[in-house]
Amino acid sequence: MACRTPIFAAVVAGLTLAASHSAYADGHFRAKGSAPAAFAATSIAVFSGIDVVEDATTTYTGFVAALNRDLSKDGFLLRGVGVFVSYEYGTVDGASNPITIDGDAPIIDLMVGYQFIRPGIRSAIYIGGEYQNHDLTPDDPANRVRGDEFGFKVAAEVETAATSQLYASLLGSYSTAFDTYWARGRLGWNFGRFIVGPEGGVSGNEGYDAQRVGGFVKFPVTLGTRDFDVSVSAGNQFLSNDSTASSGGGEGLYVSAGFSTSF
Repeated sequence: MACRTPIFAAVVAGLTLAASHSAYADGHFRAKGSAPAAFAATSIAVFSGIDVVEDATTTYTGFVAALNRDLSKDGFLLRGVGVFVSYEYGTVDGASNPITIDGDAPIIDLMVGYQFIRPGIRSAIYIGGEYQNHDLTPDDPANRVRGDEFGFKVAAEVETAATSQLYASLLGSYSTAFDTYWARGRLGWNFGRFIVGPEGGVSGNEGYDAQRVGGFVKFPVTLGTRDFDVSVSAGNQFLSNDSTASSGGGEGLYVSAGFSTSF
Protein backbone atom coordinates (compact mmCIF):
# COMPACT_ATOMS: atom_id res chain seq x y z
CA MET A 1 0.00 0.00 0.00
CA ALA A 2 1.42 3.39 -0.93
CA CYS A 3 2.01 5.60 2.05
CA ARG A 4 2.98 9.11 1.32
CA THR A 5 5.16 11.44 3.17
CA PRO A 6 3.68 14.77 4.32
CA ILE A 7 5.35 16.27 1.32
CA PHE A 8 3.72 15.95 -1.98
CA ALA A 9 2.58 18.54 -4.32
CA ALA A 10 -0.50 20.60 -4.19
CA VAL A 11 -0.20 22.00 -7.45
CA VAL A 12 -3.12 22.70 -9.27
CA ALA A 13 -4.10 19.28 -10.04
CA GLY A 14 -6.82 21.18 -8.55
CA LEU A 15 -5.18 24.00 -10.26
CA THR A 16 -5.86 22.33 -13.46
CA LEU A 17 -7.85 24.29 -13.56
CA ALA A 18 -7.79 26.71 -11.39
CA ALA A 19 -4.83 28.18 -12.51
CA SER A 20 -6.29 28.21 -15.77
CA HIS A 21 -9.29 30.34 -15.35
CA SER A 22 -7.94 32.02 -12.22
CA ALA A 23 -5.23 33.90 -14.04
CA TYR A 24 -7.72 35.10 -16.61
CA ALA A 25 -10.19 36.14 -13.94
CA ASP A 26 -7.38 37.97 -12.19
CA GLY A 27 -7.57 40.53 -15.00
CA HIS A 28 -7.47 43.94 -13.32
CA PHE A 29 -10.62 46.08 -13.61
CA ARG A 30 -8.99 49.47 -14.06
CA ALA A 31 -11.43 51.43 -16.19
CA LYS A 32 -14.58 53.15 -14.99
CA GLY A 33 -17.45 50.79 -15.70
CA SER A 34 -17.75 47.05 -15.66
CA ALA A 35 -15.20 45.64 -18.11
CA PRO A 36 -11.49 45.09 -17.43
CA ALA A 37 -9.57 47.91 -19.07
CA ALA A 38 -6.98 45.43 -20.33
CA PHE A 39 -9.77 43.60 -22.16
CA ALA A 40 -11.56 46.65 -23.62
CA ALA A 41 -11.86 46.43 -27.40
CA THR A 42 -9.85 43.18 -27.39
CA SER A 43 -10.92 39.68 -28.29
CA ILE A 44 -8.26 37.31 -26.87
CA ALA A 45 -6.77 37.17 -23.38
CA VAL A 46 -3.69 35.09 -22.64
CA PHE A 47 -2.38 34.09 -19.23
CA SER A 48 0.49 32.14 -17.72
CA GLY A 49 1.89 31.37 -14.30
CA ILE A 50 3.61 29.08 -11.85
CA ASP A 51 2.70 27.47 -8.52
CA VAL A 52 5.33 25.98 -6.20
CA VAL A 53 4.83 23.92 -3.07
CA GLU A 54 7.04 21.34 -1.37
CA ASP A 55 7.94 18.57 -3.83
CA ALA A 56 5.80 19.96 -6.65
CA THR A 57 5.92 22.64 -9.32
CA THR A 58 3.07 23.53 -11.65
CA THR A 59 3.25 25.76 -14.70
CA TYR A 60 0.34 26.73 -16.92
CA THR A 61 -0.50 28.75 -20.02
CA GLY A 62 -3.84 29.41 -21.63
CA PHE A 63 -6.16 31.68 -23.55
CA VAL A 64 -9.72 32.94 -23.48
CA ALA A 65 -11.28 34.15 -26.75
CA ALA A 66 -14.51 36.11 -27.07
CA LEU A 67 -16.56 34.64 -29.90
CA ASN A 68 -18.19 38.06 -30.40
CA ARG A 69 -14.66 39.53 -30.65
CA ASP A 70 -15.16 41.82 -27.62
CA LEU A 71 -14.08 40.70 -24.14
CA SER A 72 -15.67 43.78 -22.59
CA LYS A 73 -19.23 42.60 -23.37
CA ASP A 74 -21.53 39.75 -22.50
CA GLY A 75 -20.99 36.79 -24.77
CA PHE A 76 -19.75 33.29 -25.45
CA LEU A 77 -16.12 32.38 -24.75
CA LEU A 78 -13.69 29.69 -25.86
CA ARG A 79 -11.03 28.74 -23.34
CA GLY A 80 -8.02 26.43 -23.60
CA VAL A 81 -5.43 25.69 -20.93
CA GLY A 82 -2.27 23.61 -20.77
CA VAL A 83 -0.83 22.64 -17.39
CA PHE A 84 2.32 20.70 -16.53
CA VAL A 85 2.84 19.30 -13.03
CA SER A 86 6.14 17.88 -11.80
CA TYR A 87 6.00 16.21 -8.39
CA GLU A 88 7.40 13.50 -6.15
CA TYR A 89 6.29 11.58 -3.09
CA GLY A 90 7.56 8.85 -0.82
CA THR A 91 6.17 5.32 -0.52
CA VAL A 92 7.44 1.74 -0.03
CA ASP A 93 8.06 -1.06 -2.52
CA GLY A 94 6.90 -4.66 -2.26
CA ALA A 95 9.71 -5.43 0.20
CA SER A 96 8.68 -2.45 2.39
CA ASN A 97 11.78 -0.52 1.35
CA PRO A 98 11.28 3.28 1.16
CA ILE A 99 11.35 4.67 -2.37
CA THR A 100 10.64 7.98 -4.06
CA ILE A 101 8.13 8.22 -6.91
CA ASP A 102 8.68 10.93 -9.52
CA GLY A 103 5.54 12.07 -11.29
CA ASP A 104 4.88 14.21 -14.36
CA ALA A 105 1.39 15.20 -15.42
CA PRO A 106 0.48 17.15 -18.55
CA ILE A 107 -3.12 18.39 -18.31
CA ILE A 108 -5.15 19.98 -21.08
CA ASP A 109 -8.66 21.38 -21.09
CA LEU A 110 -10.84 22.98 -23.74
CA MET A 111 -14.09 24.64 -22.70
CA VAL A 112 -16.83 26.91 -23.95
CA GLY A 113 -18.40 29.46 -21.67
CA TYR A 114 -20.46 32.58 -21.29
CA GLN A 115 -19.49 35.74 -19.43
CA PHE A 116 -21.74 38.34 -17.82
CA ILE A 117 -20.46 41.91 -17.50
CA ARG A 118 -22.35 44.12 -15.03
CA PRO A 119 -21.45 47.42 -13.34
CA GLY A 120 -18.57 46.62 -11.02
CA ILE A 121 -18.61 42.85 -11.45
CA ARG A 122 -17.78 40.13 -13.96
CA SER A 123 -18.85 36.49 -13.86
CA ALA A 124 -18.48 33.52 -16.18
CA ILE A 125 -19.36 29.83 -16.45
CA TYR A 126 -17.64 27.15 -18.57
CA ILE A 127 -18.26 23.55 -19.62
CA GLY A 128 -16.01 21.26 -21.62
CA GLY A 129 -13.51 18.45 -21.42
CA GLU A 130 -10.18 17.73 -19.78
CA TYR A 131 -7.37 15.26 -20.36
CA GLN A 132 -4.84 14.28 -17.66
CA ASN A 133 -1.86 11.92 -17.98
CA HIS A 134 0.03 11.05 -14.78
CA ASP A 135 3.31 9.28 -15.54
CA LEU A 136 4.97 7.72 -12.44
CA THR A 137 8.60 6.57 -12.26
CA PRO A 138 8.86 3.90 -11.02
CA ASP A 139 5.26 2.85 -11.50
CA ASP A 140 3.10 2.83 -8.37
CA PRO A 141 0.15 0.43 -8.83
CA ALA A 142 -1.27 1.50 -5.46
CA ASN A 143 -1.73 5.08 -6.64
CA ARG A 144 -5.26 5.69 -7.88
CA VAL A 145 -4.11 8.75 -9.85
CA ARG A 146 -1.94 7.19 -12.56
CA GLY A 147 -2.10 6.85 -16.32
CA ASP A 148 -4.38 8.93 -18.49
CA GLU A 149 -8.03 9.85 -18.15
CA PHE A 150 -10.51 12.04 -20.00
CA GLY A 151 -13.22 13.85 -18.10
CA PHE A 152 -16.10 16.31 -18.25
CA LYS A 153 -15.26 19.66 -16.67
CA VAL A 154 -17.20 22.64 -15.34
CA ALA A 155 -15.85 25.94 -14.01
CA ALA A 156 -17.19 29.23 -12.73
CA GLU A 157 -15.77 32.57 -11.63
CA VAL A 158 -16.97 35.89 -10.26
CA GLU A 159 -14.85 38.98 -9.59
CA THR A 160 -15.57 42.54 -8.56
CA ALA A 161 -13.99 45.53 -10.24
CA ALA A 162 -10.55 46.45 -8.97
CA THR A 163 -11.72 50.05 -8.93
CA SER A 164 -13.94 49.10 -5.99
CA GLN A 165 -12.54 49.91 -2.57
CA LEU A 166 -13.29 46.35 -1.48
CA TYR A 167 -12.20 43.67 -3.97
CA ALA A 168 -13.56 40.11 -3.95
CA SER A 169 -13.27 37.06 -6.21
CA LEU A 170 -14.42 33.46 -6.11
CA LEU A 171 -13.25 30.79 -8.58
CA GLY A 172 -13.87 27.08 -8.83
CA SER A 173 -13.74 24.06 -11.10
CA TYR A 174 -14.51 20.34 -11.10
CA SER A 175 -13.43 17.61 -13.53
CA THR A 176 -14.52 13.98 -13.61
CA ALA A 177 -10.93 13.11 -14.61
CA PHE A 178 -9.70 11.61 -11.33
CA ASP A 179 -12.45 13.64 -9.56
CA THR A 180 -10.28 16.75 -9.62
CA TYR A 181 -11.58 19.89 -7.93
CA TRP A 182 -10.26 23.34 -7.09
CA ALA A 183 -11.67 26.52 -5.53
CA ARG A 184 -10.22 29.80 -4.27
CA GLY A 185 -11.67 32.90 -2.64
CA ARG A 186 -10.04 36.30 -2.21
CA LEU A 187 -10.97 39.46 -0.33
CA GLY A 188 -8.76 42.52 -0.78
CA TRP A 189 -8.47 46.21 -0.01
CA ASN A 190 -7.73 48.62 -2.84
CA PHE A 191 -4.74 50.84 -2.08
CA GLY A 192 -4.82 52.46 -5.50
CA ARG A 193 -1.83 50.92 -7.23
CA PHE A 194 -2.13 47.60 -5.38
CA ILE A 195 -4.88 45.33 -4.09
CA VAL A 196 -3.82 43.35 -1.04
CA GLY A 197 -5.71 40.85 1.09
CA PRO A 198 -6.18 37.28 2.34
CA GLU A 199 -7.02 34.23 0.26
CA GLY A 200 -8.17 30.70 0.99
CA GLY A 201 -8.63 27.65 -1.17
CA VAL A 202 -9.18 23.93 -1.48
CA SER A 203 -8.04 21.40 -4.07
CA GLY A 204 -7.88 17.68 -4.51
CA ASN A 205 -8.52 14.53 -6.52
CA GLU A 206 -8.88 10.80 -5.82
CA GLY A 207 -5.53 10.80 -4.01
CA TYR A 208 -5.52 13.90 -1.82
CA ASP A 209 -7.42 16.81 -0.30
CA ALA A 210 -5.60 20.05 0.44
CA GLN A 211 -6.49 23.40 1.97
CA ARG A 212 -4.66 26.72 1.65
CA VAL A 213 -4.60 29.91 3.69
CA GLY A 214 -2.49 32.86 2.62
CA GLY A 215 -2.39 36.34 1.17
CA PHE A 216 -2.17 37.93 -2.27
CA VAL A 217 -1.26 41.15 -4.05
CA LYS A 218 -2.56 42.26 -7.47
CA PHE A 219 -1.12 45.10 -9.51
CA PRO A 220 -0.85 46.34 -13.12
CA VAL A 221 2.42 46.46 -15.04
CA THR A 222 3.06 48.27 -18.34
CA LEU A 223 5.86 47.08 -20.63
CA GLY A 224 6.14 49.29 -23.69
CA THR A 225 2.61 49.58 -25.02
CA ARG A 226 1.42 46.34 -23.44
CA ASP A 227 -0.53 46.26 -20.16
CA PHE A 228 -0.25 43.22 -17.91
CA ASP A 229 -2.18 42.24 -14.81
CA VAL A 230 0.03 40.51 -12.25
CA SER A 231 -0.99 38.47 -9.21
CA VAL A 232 1.37 37.04 -6.56
CA SER A 233 0.34 34.98 -3.54
CA ALA A 234 1.90 32.95 -0.74
CA GLY A 235 0.77 31.07 2.34
CA ASN A 236 0.55 27.65 3.93
CA GLN A 237 -0.93 24.45 2.57
CA PHE A 238 -2.51 21.77 4.75
CA LEU A 239 -3.38 18.18 3.88
CA SER A 240 -6.27 16.06 5.10
CA ASN A 241 -5.29 12.97 7.06
CA ASP A 242 -6.66 10.61 4.40
CA SER A 243 -4.50 12.07 1.63
CA THR A 244 -2.40 9.47 -0.15
CA ALA A 245 0.16 9.48 -2.93
CA SER A 246 -0.87 11.57 -5.94
CA SER A 247 -0.19 14.78 -7.81
CA GLY A 248 -1.40 17.04 -5.02
CA GLY A 249 1.01 18.90 -2.81
CA GLY A 250 2.96 18.77 0.40
CA GLU A 251 2.21 20.62 3.59
CA GLY A 252 4.02 23.90 4.10
CA LEU A 253 4.77 27.08 2.21
CA TYR A 254 3.27 27.67 -1.24
CA VAL A 255 4.10 30.49 -3.65
CA SER A 256 2.17 31.36 -6.81
CA ALA A 257 2.56 34.02 -9.48
CA GLY A 258 0.67 34.70 -12.69
CA PHE A 259 -0.03 37.34 -15.30
CA SER A 260 -2.57 38.06 -18.02
CA THR A 261 -2.89 40.43 -20.96
CA SER A 262 -5.13 40.73 -24.01
CA PHE A 263 -5.06 41.55 -27.71
